[in-house]
Parts: sequence; C-alpha cells; structure tokens
Amino acid sequence: WHRLTPFMVVIGWEKSDTSPFFYMKFHEWGTTMHKPKKFMLEAARPTYRALKSIAEEEYEKVLKEKLGG
Repeated sequence: WHRLTPFMVVIGWEKSDTSPFFYMKFHEWGTTMHKPKKFMLEAARPTYRALKSIAEEEYEKVLKEKLGG
C-alpha cells in the first residue's frame, strides 16, 4: 500500500476470497486437519527472478499511468 495513492496489489488469495478458486488456499496454507502443501512457493521458486521482474515492470507501469511520468 502506498500512502500517497489508493492503490495496492494483492498477490495470491485473500482469506475472504469466495471465487471458484476458494479451496486452493487451503492446499497452500493448510487447515486444522491438513498440513499445508506449499505448492505455490515450490512452483514459483525456479522462476522467481522472472516473476519478480514482471511484477516490478507491471508495478512501474501502473505508477507511471496513475502518477504520470
């Protein structure tokens, strides 16, 4: 969250999610009955640098679009 603008980016699922992918968060985070599988982290690990670069580029695009420049 940037204090100068009303924008924020959500990565992954919010706990209040009621989308068709609702149950995926339980596979990632686990429940009181099931241990977390942490598949998203494992899937992202080999491509972390590329994903980080894409995220930074997209963030910069939004900042330039909304703040000018």
